[in-house]
Amino acid sequence: MNRIMEGMKAEVACVPVSLAATTDSTPIYISSAKKRQLAFAVTTGALASGKKLTVAVYGATDASGTGATKIGEKAFTAAGTMTSAVAVVDVKPQSAYSHYGVKFQHDAAAAVVCSAVALGDVMYLPADNDWALTL
Repeated sequence: MNRIMEGMKAEVACVPVSLAATTDSTPIYISSAKKRQLAFAVTTGALASGKKLTVAVYGATDASGTGATKIGEKAFTAAGTMTSAVAVVDVKPQSAYSHYGVKFQHDAAAAVVCSAVALGDVMYLPADNDWALTL
């Protein structure tokens, strides 16, 4: 049995940034190579009750994100005043895209510090073996 850290790969998807209302974050595109699934955990600073954090997942054909396409988005609403929050969205890699990024924005009155981490469910690959045929 593997430890959780051996089955997951964590990568920075957006460095911590003070984000003004209705401003998109700048994503770092994460390679989906050898990953069955990617989950993006977006963390925020304080959000007042009823304020929204909108998270959108983008697919791209390269690490620069040139010509990225929005795959989907979800809005999270603060149920009460929150000193911090985590919103999680996930995506199963598709053959059309080799890299994925996440953009987010909020509608709070003041700037909010936000960041994102990508967690990849790493595929099991057998060890290199000259006597084995890997297709």
